[in-house]
Amino acid sequence: MLTTTEFYHDQHVLRRMLEYCGVPAEETAAFQLEPGVTSLAKSRILKEIAGKMSAEYLSGWGDFFLRTKGKRASSRIPEQLGELLDGNLNIFRSVWDKQKMTFLLDVEYVSHKFPLETYLNSWRVFNILEPVYKCLQDIFGDYGIKPMTLATAQGYHFVFDVSSFNTSPESARQREVTDITRQMVEMGFLEETLRGKYSQASPHSKRRRVVEPELGRAFDAVGKLLEFVAHKAIQRLPSYGLKIPVGIGDVVPGNPMQELINLDLSTYADPLYTRVMRTAFSIHDKHKSKGLKAPVHITIPRYTPRNGNELSLAEIFQNRRHFQNSANYARAITMNIPECSAGVEKLHQDYRQSPLADFHKDFDQTSQDSPADWPKTYDRMNLRDVPPCVASAIADPNPALLQPKQIQTLVRVLTAKKRWHPSHVAGLIRSKYERDHQWTFNWGKYDANRHARTWVRFYAGLLAAGLDDRMDQNCISHQEKDMCTGPFCGYNLADYK
Repeated sequence: MLTTTEFYHDQHVLRRMLEYCGVPAEETAAFQLEPGVTSLAKSRILKEIAGKMSAEYLSGWGDFFLRTKGKRASSRIPEQLGELLDGNLNIFRSVWDKQKMTFLLDVEYVSHKFPLETYLNSWRVFNILEPVYKCLQDIFGDYGIKPMTLATAQGYHFVFDVSSFNTSPESARQREVTDITRQMVEMGFLEETLRGKYSQASPHSKRRRVVEPELGRAFDAVGKLLEFVAHKAIQRLPSYGLKIPVGIGDVVPGNPMQELINLDLSTYADPLYTRVMRTAFSIHDKHKSKGLKAPVHITIPRYTPRNGNELSLAEIFQNRRHFQNSANYARAITMNIPECSAGVEKLHQDYRQSPLADFHKDFDQTSQDSPADWPKTYDRMNLRDVPPCVASAIADPNPALLQPKQIQTLVRVLTAKKRWHPSHVAGLIRSKYERDHQWTFNWGKYDANRHARTWVRFYAGLLAAGLDDRMDQNCISHQEKDMCTGPFCGYNLADYK
């Protein structure tokens, strides 16, 4: 049986990783390590071909960095792929790409009562996920989009690209953007607070170039289009036989296991330069940090559009815990993320006619109160106007206002009867993020305004589109979710609908 080191030295595994990070399959086909190489970090050939990635940077996670740097995660430039592999790390690539806009919809099973369920009862979890997988394939297929799908330890990544620039020789010389890119720049929004952070770069860090404002707006537009897809999935999934709730973010449902399917769009709540996604054929052993002695998982593709290859559930399980099987599978496929501009244009046209698009436009055009005015606006909110379970999250926001379940409740209560515009709910949350509440979240690296606006947008968007019926907005459900701060408080959450 192969070890992790032997698996990461396999030529076909390396080729698939390189392709997933943006090296064309035509170039990886001739890739061969030097004979007898023992350290991938010292391989000149690997360093040279890794430098051709379109991914902006790579990240690694694992005990190697914990021992050497005192933290489990660290980022590297593409040419340093060998160092990450030598450390037997979990390997990630940046969502930020030099040539494309990458669409990532992360679908994961979550149980708040039994957080290790996905590792201990994987077969049950993936059978629960199967209707979601099929539903999303059908939704994307309606637009002619065929995403690559990776089976992760907790669910699936649906991934596809849109080329940022035209590829004709004349266009390439002038870096002429594609029509769909131009449309996405027009529909996107860029916070002024984030504009300044995007303008910073350092040749000695993973951010070796600035994020152009146009790219920042396009990144926001990618998130909005995937939010539209998530809405379609929430509408359709009951007809696919899904047995547990589905939502955006890991909100807490009231069922006994507090389990749900999370259509995770958190990638789009933070700056582009911060977000990474697990690469194909990376190991996954994060459960070790939680003390669980379960086998190492391998992130394998379930569907590769270029090859038209799709695994059954049984085949996924035959590969994901078996290094040799996964190496054999890597030999049979290629892994370049599919380019889907034509399908995204159709998706964009459909989105523009939707209630969600109308809501996004209003949300983006409604300004928050400026920080200079907070002492006489957001700071003067009367906490007696809301139930104690909501007031406590505002008065003591860390970590409450980092939790999707709390943000959803705050949005539901404050927007009830049109008392607060969603943009001002985001302004209120931002005013807490930017005060000293002993945050462990690094708001200098991330962006408080972006984070608050995007999470509020998700939950206010569901309300605007008629997809949140507030059925569980009552005191009994709140108690079932372990969110009640004390029964018989004199307030009724159901009154705030």
